[in-house]
Amino acid sequence: MIIVLKGADGSGKSTQAKKLYEHLTKKGYECELMKFPYYDSATGKKIKKYLDCELKMTTLEFTRAQYENKLEKNETIQKYLNEGKIIILDRYSLSTYVYAAANYDEPERTKIISTVKNWQKNLVKISLGFFLDLPLKISNERTGERAENKDLFEKNNEYMKKVYEVYKTEAEKEGYAIINCANHEGLQNSRDEIFKEILNSIKSKTSLNV
Repeated sequence: MIIVLKGADGSGKSTQAKKLYEHLTKKGYECELMKFPYYDSATGKKIKKYLDCELKMTTLEFTRAQYENKLEKNETIQKYLNEGKIIILDRYSLSTYVYAAANYDEPERTKIISTVKNWQKNLVKISLGFFLDLPLKISNERTGERAENKDLFEKNNEYMKKVYEVYKTEAEKEGYAIINCANHEGLQNSRDEIFKEILNSIKSKTSLNV
């Protein structure tokens, strides 16, 4: 089984992925936790340099690098599946094309999404996906707290607004469970509250004993 977590910047997706890994491991399941992109490979180093504004690439070149970065781990993921393990992925296929698609309006946006989805047909398919939905206002506040570590994309609020819109739209199309990370008063939910929602969704969609 492959479980993917993706979310708005500052939503705590990496924290939740780690919590889920630890929780399922304690329940007796064999699990693997993987985070994309992998920066230790050749493609990963290119991606890191681009995000740090140390390397120029076209939108499509950057998108291709992201895809190839995931493809490099395809055999490893399949191996884990064959061993009966649960693989928890911090980012995956959606992340490949969303940032590129946000650069375009329709009909170009749909075209680039279609192009990248065709590339990704040979990636191992996920079993369950979660999109951690955090309002942009809170997301901007959270990323603002680490301003010195912002990458190329995070420095552009208008662009990140488009990224969020594409992410949520595509997540819904792909059947991801949408996890609300803020309450009706516009305040961010606690990590435990968000995690409880994730577990409840897993209970309703799988036979896992969580």
